[in-house]
Amino acid sequence: QILLIDDDLPLCRKLREALQDDTKEVRYFIDTAEALDSFMRHRYCLVIMDPVLEDMDGRELLGHAQAKAIPILVLTDTLSLEDEVAILSSGATVCAQKPIDLRRSVA
Repeated sequence: QILLIDDDLPLCRKLREALQDDTKEVRYFIDTAEALDSFMRHRYCLVIMDPVLEDMDGRELLGHAQAKAIPILVLTDTLSLEDEVAILSSGATVCAQKPIDLRRSVA
């Protein structure tokens, strides 16, 4: 299972369509409280998230995911070197700047 957390609903739907298949289920959330609840109740093999969320600081989610040793792909609109270092230091595995290329993300 893959957990996707982003407030961009069209992006969530595109990523789910691109990533989901017979072996992978993608659950997406635009509400971070619901995402965190799902994260705590289910076993995910990957988290894809935007760290800039309206209702919660993404660093809290990063901390929970890091504690479970799950790879975390962070998608963000702005990605200065300082931002990337801060995100990686907070527990992300890799950062990617939006807009993303779906082919690259799937690979």
